[in-house]
Amino acid sequence: MAGYYLMPPVNLMGRGSLQKTGSWMEKLGGRKALIVASIGEYGDLQGSMVLEVLKVHGLEGDVFPGAGPNPTDVMVEEAVGRYFGQKCDCLIAVGGGSAMDCTKAASVSIGRIDEKSQKGEGRKDRPPFIAINTTAGTGSEATSFAVITDSANHRKITVQDWTLMPDVSINDPDLMLSMPPGLTAATGMDALSHAVEAYVSTEASLFSDGIALQAIRTIFRWLPMAVRYGDSIEAREAMCNAAFMAGVAFNNAGLGYVHALSHPISAMYGAPHGLVNAILLPVVERYNLPAAATKMATMGSVIDEATYDRYGIDHSGFRTAEKAEKVVEAMADLAKEIGITDGLSSLGVTENSIDDLSLAASKEAIGINNPRKGVLQEIRELYIQAL
Repeated sequence: MAGYYLMPPVNLMGRGSLQKTGSWMEKLGGRKALIVASIGEYGDLQGSMVLEVLKVHGLEGDVFPGAGPNPTDVMVEEAVGRYFGQKCDCLIAVGGGSAMDCTKAASVSIGRIDEKSQKGEGRKDRPPFIAINTTAGTGSEATSFAVITDSANHRKITVQDWTLMPDVSINDPDLMLSMPPGLTAATGMDALSHAVEAYVSTEASLFSDGIALQAIRTIFRWLPMAVRYGDSIEAREAMCNAAFMAGVAFNNAGLGYVHALSHPISAMYGAPHGLVNAILLPVVERYNLPAAATKMATMGSVIDEATYDRYGIDHSGFRTAEKAEKVVEAMADLAKEIGITDGLSSLGVTENSIDDLSLAASKEAIGINNPRKGVLQEIRELYIQAL
């Protein structure tokens, strides 16, 4: 059956990639960019850094440090207003998933507001868009997904369309050297959840499987190093590649119940997305074992190779089911090794909220490709196990 694979048309990877931002903005026809960055001092610094790069090419920019964690519809509206108010003609996102998602949603809104959008020409009508990633986690710079929080109803809305993909993605590991250990751990486990869910997805393909397995291999090998030695450019570059690969994998294969259960928690509690995913990952994948044991066992061979048989998964005496169970244990052990030891209760989630969370998760379209389909009571039990 005919298919297609989605990723941005241009992807820059490696040290020094940031310096190419201006030349690519020129190629895309931009002269003044709205630079969307995270809220706070760090976002200001990142935005100013991009602004200096643009000035080398005689280009202009306006920094909008307004993309908060779990970005809301209000933040998107503010970015759109700033874009038109400052008479910008292109968009640059700099940061992690929050800045990326806020910019993606803004790009679509800008295209619809612009008079040209009445022609119905889709991607051509939204501004040129460059995504500069500064965290090895969401892989949002490589995907056609955006997740925005509905501020009135406190729920996350997942949007997918190929027009949301940036024209150019930039991954410069030098930008990740200052990430603190906790953020490195959470974003790294977020990337792992993307790769694992893409690999066991009902929409997985040879293309997505190969990329997902390489991402899993790289994360198990390099994430502990990146957490312990944040100034290791080798570890940062490896994680940079792994997160991007995981993004490409799930962009083409979809996600599952880890994200379906995670989104309501982030929407209701404002909890960090990557940290929630890290907690849920082994719980959900253990639930998935009856439907994904063979793939999990294959994953075990990759993990053993990457970690020099540290987890002892792929022993010849083990049956497929035993190997698969050990893979789940390895996911939990990796999280503990990098400092993620608590459950959802540490994020403020209580048993009293489980019914509301379960109902919201059951309505998440993003869980449609999970290998095992659960009823409401089963979803509720997963939350309880993760407390």
